[in-house]
Amino acid sequence: MAQAETVLVVADGAVWIWNLVGDRFKDATSRVDIWHVREHLWTVAKAVFGKDKSEMEKWVRPLLKYLESRKDGAADG
Repeated sequence: MAQAETVLVVADGAVWIWNLVGDRFKDATSRVDIWHVREHLWTVAKAVFGKDKSEMEKWVRPLLKYLESRKDGAADG
């Protein structure tokens, strides 16, 4: 990777990964993969809303729609 013109890092939201990328690949482009975003959002929704699937859907769906509509996901400024 040291010889690559561009480096893209796709990972979950683990802080240690982003710290490692920042330390070793300062010029890399980083993206959180949407699969992990979905997984984490549903986990939070279940913790907050319990078994109320309707409330979980109302909270999660707009967030996913927002992220999926952006060119670079959450990093799209």
